[in-house]
Amino acid sequence: MTVNIITKNSGKLLAAKKVFEKYGITVNQIDKEYPEIQAENSLEISKYTAIQAAKKLGKSVIREDHSLFINALGMPGPYTNYIEKKLSVKKLLEIMRNQPDRSGYFEIATVIVIVARFFFLFYSPNLFLK
Repeated sequence: MTVNIITKNSGKLLAAKKVFEKYGITVNQIDKEYPEIQAENSLEISKYTAIQAAKKLGKSVIREDHSLFINALGMPGPYTNYIEKKLSVKKLLEIMRNQPDRSGYFEIATVIVIVARFFFLFYSPNLFLK
């Protein structure tokens, strides 16, 4: 059995291989650009991209997206990648220095679209709280 992972991220690919290959499942990387919407949560982003890719490829796919939420700032959420490029860790720590609430959480959403006679969608949102 082979699973198709939509990602350009080598870390995500390595993690998927580590999990699936111990069960004898081969991981196939789909390293192509697919639409990624701007949304308020990782689930909507993953779901949209997975559905578009499955329709275009005509095969089942898995798509994972993750977000870091900093409660005091109400961000960056799904915009983590953008914020990382614009704001250094040092600058973020400066901003957070006087914040009484330094809590946050990490959100991961994994969507599996199974293409068969019918179109199936499975998803699993996971929140890791601090």
